[in-house]
Parts: sequence; C-alpha cells; structure tokens
Amino acid sequence: MSDDSLETWIELFDEQAEYRMTSRRNHELGLPLCVMLCESTGAIKDRLTAIRNTLVFAPRRIFHTSMNIQLVEAKEDVLLTRSQFMVWQTFESGSTELQMVGRSFDTLTRRGEQLRFAKRIAIFDTELIAGSTVYPV
Repeated sequence: MSDDSLETWIELFDEQAEYRMTSRRNHELGLPLCVMLCESTGAIKDRLTAIRNTLVFAPRRIFHTSMNIQLVEAKEDVLLTRSQFMVWQTFESGSTELQMVGRSFDTLTRRGEQLRFAKRIAIFDTELIAGSTVYPV
C-alpha cells in the first residue's frame, strides 16, 4: 500500500472478504457507520477503480506502518490477529502529516499454502482525520 500497490493489496483478500474502516467511537457504540465498507473483493476492486479513475482528491503519497502484530487465536485454517497502524501522507507541496492511528482486527483463512484476508476491520482512534480518507488501511 505504501508503494501505491493497491492492485497487489486486493490479491490478499478472499472473494467474499469484508473490509471495514470505522472510527473508534462508532465501533464502541456498535454504530454501523463506516468511512469505508467493502463487502466483497468486487467492492474492494470498485474502490480501487474509483481511486485510480474517478475520485477527485489532492495528490499524495501514503505511508503505512503496522506494528505490534499479535496472533489472537489459531483454529484449523483460520487465524485471528490484531495490530496497530499509523498512516502518514505527503502532499505534492512536500508537507507530511500523520493522517490517522488505530488498530486492525483481521480474520485470515488458509487456502493451500497461502493466507487470505476473510475480514479486516480497521478502527482509527483519530477523531479528526487530516485530509480526506482515500486509501484503505
């Protein structure tokens, strides 16, 4: 993702994968409102198409950092993990700012020798996101 590799990122998801990005407040209150919601790989591909071809936003470079990746539970062919993330963005002007920080909760499934995301929930702690949220985390 940090290298503008969205096409490769999509390949990490199962066909029926769910991707959800929401605020900590909405998550804790059980509110369904999400900044980004994709309920299948097709919806994730639609998001990529929008980013590449139709969305209007200030050009920027994105840098993601994932840390404290933890294995929460391992079942037969399913892994539950959690991690923390930071997203930085650099605009064409050269200024860099922290866009958001948060946690992700992932369900990965094994398909042969490969792991794929069946579900990714990214919960950002930042109350006021700097700029627009264009890219998934």
